[in-house]
Amino acid sequence: MSTIAIGPALPPSGKMFPMALSENPVVYDAVQVLAGRHLSHRPIRRAMAGAGGRTVLDVGAGTGSIARLLPPGASYWALDNDPAKLERLAAKVPHARRMQCSALDIDLPDKAVDWTVCVALAHHLADDELPLLFGELARVTRDHLVFLDPLWTGGHGIARLLWHLDRGSHPRRADDLLGELRRRFAVERVERFRVLHSYVLCEARPKSQ
Repeated sequence: MSTIAIGPALPPSGKMFPMALSENPVVYDAVQVLAGRHLSHRPIRRAMAGAGGRTVLDVGAGTGSIARLLPPGASYWALDNDPAKLERLAAKVPHARRMQCSALDIDLPDKAVDWTVCVALAHHLADDELPLLFGELARVTRDHLVFLDPLWTGGHGIARLLWHLDRGSHPRRADDLLGELRRRFAVERVERFRVLHSYVLCEARPKSQ
């Protein structure tokens, strides 16, 4: 597993555009394209290759862009707390099972799904919420987690602009994310890559409760 080191700098708290604008699902999709979503999806697709025929819960699904990355036979469940995004997801992925609830209190029984994927959600959560997220992911997941989040590295130019556009205000160092993740999961693989933002992707299995 590769060693990851990230500087401690944090982003500015101000946002360049009104929050209501960034919450619009169509604008949200456009910003994701601007951020190079199709390139960041390549490692996610590789990580999800073993999910064929399995139930996959997408936590923080947004408008459902992860659905097209799943292998044949996977059953796609989408969770988000934003009804507008879930409405757009329903139009894009009509076969999805949709759930409107918080990622910190998932309305599912223990070990309800085979795989869980959580992409670009953690940086929206405060420090006291992050353990709750990983606790819920471990609780509902039987087999495998694919986790990805952008990292703040100081940034300039387009990367800094993207952080201004992003609603998330809690980006973290990779070792902080991995440290919290390892409390609940056995991390099997870590990949670091850059597409405008720097990202960390982890594959992990829930520890026995």
